[in-house]
Amino acid sequence: MQVETRTPIILAGNQTISVGTGADSTLTVPGGATHALLTVDTGGGNIRYWEDGSSPSTTAGLLVTAGGAAELTNLANVKMRATTGTVAVNVSYRKYG
Repeated sequence: MQVETRTPIILAGNQTISVGTGADSTLTVPGGATHALLTVDTGGGNIRYWEDGSSPSTTAGLLVTAGGAAELTNLANVKMRATTGTVAVNVSYRKYG
C-alpha cells in the first residue's frame, strides 16, 4: 500500500468560537472547506465534540483538552460543548489539494 501526502490549502475564514456548557456550538464553514484544525485556548477549560450531529455533554463526546488540537472532517455535523465554564476555540478551515 502506498501512502500519499497532500498539502492543505488554507482557506479564508478562520473563526474563534466561544463554547459554553449550556448549548451546542457549531462551525460556520466557508465554501470549499473539507477539514478544520481546531485548537482550544489554554486559558479556559476543555471541550467535548461529536462529528455525527449528536449533542455532546460535559461528560460525553470526544475530549480536546486546554491547549490541545483536533482535525475535523465532517464539518456540517460538528457540535461542541465546554466541560466547564466558557472556552475559546480557534478554527482554521482548509481543503486538501
